[in-house]
Amino acid sequence: MVPVPEGLVEQVETLLFQLKFRASAPAWDQRLMTDHIGTLDVSQRSLLALVAAGVRSHGAIEDTVVAEQLGLSVSDLFLQIRECNKVTVGANPGDLVHARQEAAVGGGDPRRVLYMIVALADLVHDTLADIARSPGKVETIA
Repeated sequence: MVPVPEGLVEQVETLLFQLKFRASAPAWDQRLMTDHIGTLDVSQRSLLALVAAGVRSHGAIEDTVVAEQLGLSVSDLFLQIRECNKVTVGANPGDLVHARQEAAVGGGDPRRVLYMIVALADLVHDTLADIARSPGKVETIA
């Protein structure tokens, strides 16, 4: 046991709960990712490929860039993200794609970027590459 200052007890209890929850939650692995990607259509796979590539090269990618490359409006892009994050082949270990606001370089308007955990970006990239190499592959446009 470690003593916790009285003013931080609630925050520490919340953090401990989150850590316990994460420890008991299922994790993304190659099998689950392959099964999940198998349920997605070409546009959704391409969305994952674009976000993963953006994360692997720059840490994130602007939502407008992804929408433009997929020929979607930004609102339709977010509908597709919701579908990509919906796991139907097993326990859901958490969302793949997230959005956040970032300050623009040079002090302009903030921008919204899409990102995922780097390890998941690598797993998405590797899984899509494995699928592309396998017989009966499903194409992506990214």
